[in-house]
Amino acid sequence: MACPCSGGASKSSTPNPFKDYIPKHYTGATPRQDVTARYAPTDYEQWNTGYDRMRAAEQLRLARLYKRVEAGVVIPCPDAVVIDDTVEIETGATIYPGTVLRGNTHIGKACIIGPNTTLDNVTVGDHCSLNNVVAEYAVVEDHCTVGPFVRLRSGAVISSKAKVGNFVEIKNSTIGECSKVAHLSYIGDTDMGGGCNVGCGFATANFDGFEKHRTTIGDGVFIGCDNTFVAPVTIGDGAYTAAGSTITEDVPAGALAFGRARQVNLEGRAPTGASTDQQLAD
Repeated sequence: MACPCSGGASKSSTPNPFKDYIPKHYTGATPRQDVTARYAPTDYEQWNTGYDRMRAAEQLRLARLYKRVEAGVVIPCPDAVVIDDTVEIETGATIYPGTVLRGNTHIGKACIIGPNTTLDNVTVGDHCSLNNVVAEYAVVEDHCTVGPFVRLRSGAVISSKAKVGNFVEIKNSTIGECSKVAHLSYIGDTDMGGGCNVGCGFATANFDGFEKHRTTIGDGVFIGCDNTFVAPVTIGDGAYTAAGSTITEDVPAGALAFGRARQVNLEGRAPTGASTDQQLAD
């Protein structure tokens, strides 16, 4: 059918969900060339209000999104979606509201990006899901699930089929294939193998106040909840670390490491005072 914003001059097989927003003169040319020519008058007096400038910017943003939809990208709701011209998005990817894609970001096939996700110079493989993610200069390989509420800082590499989510920050680290960092963790300057399971509340203590140090975690490692690894430290393949441990020395492959104080129960030493029922009554 004829493109609704070209006066019938060009053909398109893709319905235009933005027909009420795209400038009437838009002919399918590069949006930067077409829209900017219309909304960049040489007479600065025509830009005498902030509203004029905002309207021009919104027209340009929607024209860029329309170009993506024509190329096979799914944008169910264009609200607050901003995509730079330099971004590459493969066919079948879905972009949800609140998503900002910047720089040399690449989105693979059949990915779901957003809502509320900002990617700056990030490479995302095929069939990935990123929900409420802020990332810069990072790599997410195929079939990964990232989010919600994840920060990927420079140098983060999430290997294929890995899962990262629920308040996790990763910096200058590699998460191995099929490994899971499910919640409430900070991982910095770390090389993690494949098939690892990271309990909640895990942190790498990578900075001693003067220098950064690396942590090495082998394949198939099980990290208990509320663990701290004080770098530099190496955890061998298949090792386990008990919940609540602070690991300061290397752990051999297949070993179970405890790094916590032994529990001591002192019978009859609980503080005396008003009963719980009395406290509630007060």
